[in-house]
Amino acid sequence: MGVPSPQEVAAWVRLELLSTETLPMTAAHWLVDGYDGEALRTLAGLGTRDLHDIREVLPAALADCGVSIPESVTEAAHLDFVRIARAFQAGEFSVAAVLSQVVPVTDFCGDPGHPLRGLPMSRLDEYTYGYWGEAWEPTEAELAAAVREACAEELALDYPRGVGE
Repeated sequence: MGVPSPQEVAAWVRLELLSTETLPMTAAHWLVDGYDGEALRTLAGLGTRDLHDIREVLPAALADCGVSIPESVTEAAHLDFVRIARAFQAGEFSVAAVLSQVVPVTDFCGDPGHPLRGLPMSRLDEYTYGYWGEAWEPTEAELAAAVREACAEELALDYPRGVGE
């Protein structure tokens, strides 16, 4: 994967999956890509050890890119799941890569009754944790079919309708 988009970073902020020290370089790439603004330039000029300053300026830098941090964890999860699903459908992610990308998102909520669990790709969590020591485990073909189906459903989801929070 290349440089994350402002939308991806905004989702990762809400999901607490962000590696803060990479943000100054990411912001520099965004400037090259045509985004601009005072906060974005400030973020691009910070050092990787300026973690407090990075976190403080990030919301304004995202706003310079026309993006805000999602209000809900479910919305952020859907945005990240769409990124993962698109990468899978484009052949950039394997089945294993999809599963490894979904787990941190589903682990964030922990609660099986959380609205995030209503998202199609959250079902993939069971393929990661649900079969250890069981008599039956899904085959590679079954895993691939489950990932293809969940990705297609996530991309077709008309969020926020259909998933509450």
